[in-house]
Amino acid sequence: MLVHLEQYQHDEADDAVRSEGDVSPDRDPEEYFGTDEFDGDADEWERVTEDGETFLRRSVTLEEVTAVSVPQEQTHEDLPSKTIQVRKGGGEEYVDNAEIIEVQDRSP
Repeated sequence: MLVHLEQYQHDEADDAVRSEGDVSPDRDPEEYFGTDEFDGDADEWERVTEDGETFLRRSVTLEEVTAVSVPQEQTHEDLPSKTIQVRKGGGEEYVDNAEIIEVQDRSP
């Protein structure tokens, strides 16, 4: 199966120190990351506001999943998410602070 999740975390940025407009970094990406092509999709978080709270959210896609479950206990009650248990190839993986968006069975 193919599983699409959204994972949340607290936004640790202090908005009071942000300036308006674009801020130029003091280093170019090639110097900082050691390459001029940085693949940001793997860990790209976006800032979202839900019920007056600001969180960071990212999209997570897992392939070759055999089962998905949601344990009863909630990890962070102040985040709009739960821990998702995913089974793949005989092993288990936990994705903290996530919501299930879609599960597709490629061979129904």
